[in-house]
Amino acid sequence: MANVAFLLISTMGRLLGTAMLTLGGSFFCNSQYWELFTLAGVCIVFIFLTMLYRNAIEQWLRNIWASHLRKTRSTRNHVKKNG
Repeated sequence: MANVAFLLISTMGRLLGTAMLTLGGSFFCNSQYWELFTLAGVCIVFIFLTMLYRNAIEQWLRNIWASHLRKTRSTRNHVKKNG
């Protein structure tokens, strides 16, 4: 299950990074500097907020994962009892 979580998180991160690089490259190539700087600013603010609230985000993700594991174990136990 940990491999699945890693795959999902890394895919989401890479997808977001690829989209930002593609947009940035497009803005630069088309001399849309205002849009490029706006995109860079939004990314910097996003990174700063993520760093600032890192612990809260990690705790939230742990709670989601723990809830998922409890549901999965509960379902397995229910199937074993009734199977």
